[in-house]
Amino acid sequence: MFCPCRMCLGFRSFLCFDVLGLTHPLICYGQSNCEIIAQRLKSGDLLNIESLLNTTMDCPNLLGQVYLRKGNNQEAENYFNEALSRAKSNKSLRAEALNNLGLVYWNTGNTNKGREFIKEALELRINEFGENHELTAASFNDLGLILSGKNPDLALTHYESALGIYQTIYGNEHEKTIQASINTGVVYRALEYFGEATITIDEALVNWKKLYPEGHPNEGFILTNIGQNLQATNSLEGALKSYEAALEIYQKFYGNKHPEIASTLNLIGNIYNIQGEFEKAIDHYQRAIIANIPDVTSLDIQENPSVATYLNSNTLLSSLYYKSKAYMDLHFNKTLKFSDLKLSLSTLQSCDSLIDNIRKVRTNESDKLALGQLASTVYETGVELCKAMGDVAVKKDDYYKLSFYFAEKSKSAVLLEAIADANAKSFAGLNSEDLALENAFKNDIAYLENQIVLESNVEFRKNLQSELLVKRTAYEDFVRSIEKKYPEYYKLKYSTGLPSVEKIQQSLNENQEVLAYFISDVSKRVYLYEINTKKFKLSSKPLGETFDQYVSGFKNSIFFKVKDTYEFTAVELHNLLIPKKI
Repeated sequence: MFCPCRMCLGFRSFLCFDVLGLTHPLICYGQSNCEIIAQRLKSGDLLNIESLLNTTMDCPNLLGQVYLRKGNNQEAENYFNEALSRAKSNKSLRAEALNNLGLVYWNTGNTNKGREFIKEALELRINEFGENHELTAASFNDLGLILSGKNPDLALTHYESALGIYQTIYGNEHEKTIQASINTGVVYRALEYFGEATITIDEALVNWKKLYPEGHPNEGFILTNIGQNLQATNSLEGALKSYEAALEIYQKFYGNKHPEIASTLNLIGNIYNIQGEFEKAIDHYQRAIIANIPDVTSLDIQENPSVATYLNSNTLLSSLYYKSKAYMDLHFNKTLKFSDLKLSLSTLQSCDSLIDNIRKVRTNESDKLALGQLASTVYETGVELCKAMGDVAVKKDDYYKLSFYFAEKSKSAVLLEAIADANAKSFAGLNSEDLALENAFKNDIAYLENQIVLESNVEFRKNLQSELLVKRTAYEDFVRSIEKKYPEYYKLKYSTGLPSVEKIQQSLNENQEVLAYFISDVSKRVYLYEINTKKFKLSSKPLGETFDQYVSGFKNSIFFKVKDTYEFTAVELHNLLIPKKI
């Protein structure tokens, strides 16, 4: 629900960047550095590779792939464009550059442009290699990838094309065929073709076990998908067994600290929460939190560890949110203990702190979208939770003010997204070197987080975790230096402070009053905050079924100058939104 990219993490090197697998003959210009870079790409070892990148321009497609893996989309685009200009009439090189550029554009949020580039690459590959070539399949797969979120029907068509080619080339018992069948099964589930999804993914598990009879981490990914199919059809006990089997596989290969373990524990916790076993759910969410934070072992469900360090930020954010929500469910459905709401609130405040940390390092558009969706849910929950707590508390205003805080945080999140990617050079003279360093820190941190998910070797993963801690510490030092050198830029991009109710009251005169609103999409209620120099008040009321129609009618009546509609909708909205005394 909150980690939409998780479905492809198990086979991410294939699902998300199939062209990086280097299954085709190496194309470069005879330099040994190109061969080393190709080997490092294939192994996934891109740490400390900068010295190689700075000494060669002989294989721009490979250099672009390195930067794409590391999350530096701008540098990747530059190298792929260089590769495209060098390709000239060479259809193979041209198709590779176009396909890579398509992935860059998709990665930066331009799905339509990405699709057009990969379609052109596909046409070139069909003309050059024929319809039953694995590079043709790779382009079909990438088209499926970039369309899976917006047009799953068309994505399914492309995934099925890729699958058919791999079956023709390799048969059914080959990694690429199995991976392609998983892609297809995931989209079947998204389209609610649950029968086809179950058959496809069950067959994938059988074939994967034939390839790896002693087990393999990706078996856990397949079992997770089987569980998700079962959960989607309300077969909760079957789903629980599949998730537990996936957890066992991940623990066998990853130990006790890994984002996939945390994700799987979240899924198990969700099953228990649906079944009304809230304490069991909370226990599993706590275990998920611990699995995602190095050097923390406490399973005390009343404790929330520091969110300064973690292995995977979105997974940790999901765990914390689920834990908070489970405490709310425990209160309202079972105990009615105010202490459960306080634990829910403290966990939600940890979510808020983590969101602030994540926003500083996100560069990928799909990652920003995923964070934005979850942050919106967190803040909406905070608004409603604090209102409910204030309604029954002795010191009501303390909780009502927290509700206001979450409402304003939700609005500020929208503004932060709007300005975070503005041209930084225009703010207080930020120089190009500092801007490049800022982007490099973000890209390295995102890359390391992803590699930790993919790395199955325990020792290598520990090295990655250590490197991630070093990078995060260095980035924090850099941000502090930015605050001193460019205070205005820092305020826009990094400062998360919000004006308190008290500060707002101090800025008003006796004849002024602030009305602030928050609309909950879940409960379909509007929350009204009234602030003047003497008092602060929070109230809420249901929106009603006609609210959206009135808003649309009001806007249209202004645009088209329809007086009767304007007067009618204005009165209705006034009665709903404006206090009677005004």
